[in-house]
Amino acid sequence: QPVVVRRSSDTGFILCCGERRIRALQYVWNFGEQVKCSNFTFPEKHVPCLILDELDEISAKQIEVEENVSRVDFTWQEKAQAVADLMQLRSMQAAVNNVPAPSVTDLTEEIHGSRKQGAYIDKVKQQLIVAKHLSNPAVAGAKTVTDAFKQLRRTEQKDFRISVGK
Repeated sequence: QPVVVRRSSDTGFILCCGERRIRALQYVWNFGEQVKCSNFTFPEKHVPCLILDELDEISAKQIEVEENVSRVDFTWQEKAQAVADLMQLRSMQAAVNNVPAPSVTDLTEEIHGSRKQGAYIDKVKQQLIVAKHLSNPAVAGAKTVTDAFKQLRRTEQKDFRISVGK
């Protein structure tokens, strides 16, 4: 599949989705191989792309987020950020359409296809919370999203004990 870009007045083009495809193309070219797309051979440094002209910011973000949130080869950190990005996107869309912002349950249904799975709802809640703290090395360095969430709780409890002791 071609990468997806949109025109930008400042820089020429902005990549909407396909970063890993570009890296894969570079890998193929490094081995002296050719790249074909729709029966056309692309020379090195020429990337097949779909140009989405006049794509507004929300639509561009939707393409990027929807591609990313469904990927299975993400690290837990990338997945948590993708879930947070999806929540932000759906909230922006709700504001534009003057409807209520989505709930965690709504988001869980969109991602996992079910509103009734309590474990999925808890996982999405944890991903949303942890995504806000990925700049914290202790959180980002955890092995799983559950471990990262536990680290946040320990930090919160420690801070509370310190504030009570003052």
